[in-house]
Amino acid sequence: MSSGLRVELVAAADVRPLRHEVLRIGLPESSTHYPGDDAARAAHFALRLLEDDSPGEIVSVGTVLPDSPPWEPDRADSWRIRGMATRERVRGRGLGRRVLDALIGHAADHGGTLIWCHARIGALEFYRRAGFEPIGDEFDDGVAIHRSMWRALASPVREPIAADPN
Repeated sequence: MSSGLRVELVAAADVRPLRHEVLRIGLPESSTHYPGDDAARAAHFALRLLEDDSPGEIVSVGTVLPDSPPWEPDRADSWRIRGMATRERVRGRGLGRRVLDALIGHAADHGGTLIWCHARIGALEFYRRAGFEPIGDEFDDGVAIHRSMWRALASPVREPIAADPN
């Protein structure tokens, strides 16, 4: 039996089940449909655990799309990370970081010079380790407590991403 990992570009529908399981517990499935998910330039990445010839279980996901940060609403070269989620049983193994690196790389490859997110308080250190800085105060969006974070973009070192499924 052989096993491995693969980060790949996927459809929005492929990231929503894990978003629901990790980020939207107790909320309707429709709450996993984020504004911008279906935008032409949005990208959704999933990390699969591969075993033998199976398609692999998706254990970490994230989305990135062009979007101006609230503190600079006219900025046209910024990208936003949304819906980062990793199954609890595989956290702490660097899998979420591989998805984050794919999101950052996608934004940089498509002309982004700034990337930002509304990070849940429990994920602040995860983003700090990836070079993100907090900005503004904590806030409650009705689902969780967050703090905005950002970083400048450069060409990151990353593994190749599988082809677009569409």
